[in-house]
Amino acid sequence: MFICPICKIPLNQNGNIFGLFWVCPSCNGRAVTLEAVRKVIPRPMVNHLWQRARSGQHARNRQCPACKHRMSEVPIISKEKTEYIDVCSKCHFIWFDPHEFEHLPKVEIKDTQGLPLPMEAKEALALARLESLKEEQVQQEMSSSSPDHWWEVIPALFGIPIEYNYTPLKHKPIATWSLAAAITLVSVIALRNIEPAIAGFGFPSHSWPPVG
Repeated sequence: MFICPICKIPLNQNGNIFGLFWVCPSCNGRAVTLEAVRKVIPRPMVNHLWQRARSGQHARNRQCPACKHRMSEVPIISKEKTEYIDVCSKCHFIWFDPHEFEHLPKVEIKDTQGLPLPMEAKEALALARLESLKEEQVQQEMSSSSPDHWWEVIPALFGIPIEYNYTPLKHKPIATWSLAAAITLVSVIALRNIEPAIAGFGFPSHSWPPVG
């Protein structure tokens, strides 16, 4: 766990195309490896910063966020302003106070459009796309799982099944309706003469006679 040398709280890990870096959620300072800094800051400035940090001629007041050793406060003049950059010569970490990184000059970023992406970048883009599709699917399912009419919520509260997202029928179920009507008619007639109906169509309730 990396600790902010100013606020003494854990740093949050972040990353971009140049590598990983760690940011303090309170003061917005950041810890960056020397290798990542060389991809963003002009190499001559970074080499000069590193050589002066290793010389041992500068104050060491803050602890390194990674190894906890004292970092060298190396002064650098940038845009007519002196910035004191904390450099750890033991684990190659550099600490930037808020706005120090923004004030330093940056290397020109070449246009990489049209160039083939490395396999790691392709996998990261594919995973990000997959997560996006999953979120869209979940949102669609949540939006389509509600009843079509507000009054359908009432029977649903009592556990009565309801139909939602109704799809209109292409053909009317005439046979099904006719069968249901016939069953209803026979049931009504049977209920008016229940005893003859049971005697003629019901299962007998007495035991079968013994065989032999």
